[in-house]
Amino acid sequence: MNAYLTYDRIEAQDWTRHYQQIAREEKESGLADDLEKGLSLHMLESL
Repeated sequence: MNAYLTYDRIEAQDWTRHYQQIAREEKESGLADDLEKGLSLHMLESL
């Protein structure tokens, strides 16, 4: 019985890490998009 609880706990931690990684990647992607938009506007303004 204890082995099942340990397995469930480890699996839950793995899923948590997985979802955190996805959230981190989405945040980085959004920041990169914002930076790209900002650079484009800055380049246009300098012309």
